[in-house]
Amino acid sequence: MKNAINLIFLVAALFLAGCNTPKQEEFFGKWIPENNSPGIVGNMVIEKQPFFILRNDGTFVMKDMPNMLLYGFSSQSDIVSGEGKWVVGKYSRASVLFLEFEKVNNANVTSATQVQISGCEKKRNLYFWLGEEGGPRFEFKKEE
Repeated sequence: MKNAINLIFLVAALFLAGCNTPKQEEFFGKWIPENNSPGIVGNMVIEKQPFFILRNDGTFVMKDMPNMLLYGFSSQSDIVSGEGKWVVGKYSRASVLFLEFEKVNNANVTSATQVQISGCEKKRNLYFWLGEEGGPRFEFKKEE
């Protein structure tokens, strides 16, 4: 009987625990588009594979990212490459990756955006909403 009660508490604890809060070290490395991410964003066909590299010193580089993914609108430059600092944090009770740009397309800037986090521990994905929150997403996976 005691073993059955212990088992019930263990199962309940695992169920309530869910995913652990993301840790910075889970994200070190190169992130590339998931296979199911679209090849067209807005009216733009993605010709080069966008990616970003999150370094363990809290800096990042981003290459060939459609501007619509970052800011939800098109501007002078439809493709953005940049660098800056990154950190895992919370926004509206959801875990996100904050990107603070210091350079975009070789120009010094002060600009920031966030990347949504999904999944648990070794199965994390990063994504941007395509338009309204809750709709389609452009997802990234960690390159192995």
